[in-house]
Order: sequence, then structure tokens, then C-alpha cells
Amino acid sequence: MIENWTFLERIIVALHRCTLIAILAVVFLCGCGGDGKGDLSKERLASMAGGKLVEATPVSGVVLVDGSPTEHVYVYANNEAAAEGSILRYCRTNKEGKFCFATNLECDGLEPGDYALTFKLMPKVEKGEDIGPDLFKGKYKSPKKSEYNIKVEAGKPQTEVKIELKK
Repeated sequence: MIENWTFLERIIVALHRCTLIAILAVVFLCGCGGDGKGDLSKERLASMAGGKLVEATPVSGVVLVDGSPTEHVYVYANNEAAAEGSILRYCRTNKEGKFCFATNLECDGLEPGDYALTFKLMPKVEKGEDIGPDLFKGKYKSPKKSEYNIKVEAGKPQTEVKIELKK
């Protein structure tokens, strides 16, 4: 049957085969790409950071405003002993009022130390809108006046911190 094909038909079949081979080569050379998240192991992060990761202890909980779990509360961990220029750790509550601090990885916690927690309640905004004013009107912004202090110790997670605030 192939003997009866014209020269043009043979070229078309050859091109189809070459196209198929090229597609398969691209698939095999590129691979599947894994899970799309990349390597976020502590070892990989440490190598990216140029050394050792900061030790962190899990700190998480819930924020209630006027007795109800509240979304969009920013929780700031103010450490007076921290060096000048160090990073201020903060997180934001979700719809259930839950929060968790992150230092190296999501929800891995805070470095050991003494912290005064401060808070801002921000209005929900649509993408592109200005954030707006603190709905607590600065009532919980001073670390020196904070009633919410926590001591974070290595190996002693605090996963049920309950914060009760009023507007």
C-alpha cells in the first residue's frame, strides 16, 4: 500500500512522524515539574538564606472582638530585646479569627523571647482600594501599654492563645 503513495504523501507522513517525535522529546526533556510548589524544606530554605534558619516555636490562637471571632485583625509581636533593624513579626486573622505567626515557614512560630502583642483591625477592602483606618482607632497599638504579653520558649508551643478585644 505504501508503494502506491505519491512522493507528496510520503513527505506528509514523514513530517507527522517528526512532529510526534519532537513533541515527545519536549515532554521528556522538560519533565512533569513536580508538585509546582518547589522544595520548601528547612534545608533548602537554609541554603537559600545563606546559613542557618532562625529557631522558631509555634504561636497561634484566636482573636475575638466584642466576643466574636473576627477577620482582618493584624497581630503584631513586638520584641523589645530584638536588635535594631530586626524584622517585626505579624500575622492576620482569617474568617474564624485564627492566626499563626511565621518566621521561616508558614505557621512555624516566633523566635524565643518576650513579646508584647499589639493589634489593628483593618476594614475589608477590594483589590486596588486603599486599606483605610484602624477600626480600633489606635487603642491597641502601643507595645508599652499592651495587656497581651507572651513568653516564647524553645520547644514549648503556644497554640491556643486567646485574645479578647473590644472596638
